[in-house]
Amino acid sequence: MAALASAARVQVAAEATRRGDVAGSEVHGWLRQHAPSLRQGGAAPVARLAVDLAAAGSGLEGSGPADGSPLGMVWAAVREGRLEAGTGCAVLREASRLAPHLQDAAVPTVTAALVDLAADWGPSMMRRLRPQLLADHGRPEVFEGCTAAWARPRGCRCRTSSPVTSRSTSCG
Repeated sequence: MAALASAARVQVAAEATRRGDVAGSEVHGWLRQHAPSLRQGGAAPVARLAVDLAAAGSGLEGSGPADGSPLGMVWAAVREGRLEAGTGCAVLREASRLAPHLQDAAVPTVTAALVDLAADWGPSMMRRLRPQLLADHGRPEVFEGCTAAWARPRGCRCRTSSPVTSRSTSCG
């Protein structure tokens, strides 16, 4: 119920932004004035999503963001009540961080995985799986850079069979 209420707030704020009643940084204050429940927190992600959606043409008369775009996928999840606005913003931030390192065709796949992870486990789990997503869907040079960075330093006496490497070893 709370996620659906969040979606309604985003929709109303996006419509106000699209109509020109409020713009840019004013959206946050407008939300605090017109949605008292957001005064103690939660207005910022609703405002961010609303501004992005208004820019993409979303509203009562607009077509909205493309279905396969990260914004379109996140908005669909927020609109359906799978994600709350704050979690949706976290997914968009993570998708934008990963996008330059991904193969172009993998952006929708990774965004869908981020939406599913965030919906089921929250944003922290989504961020914890960043290396796996890059390994599976990243550009070849990204993966090579990661494996070079993860290689053992010269002279390291760490046991490679250990599942957890302690910071107290000679690896530093």
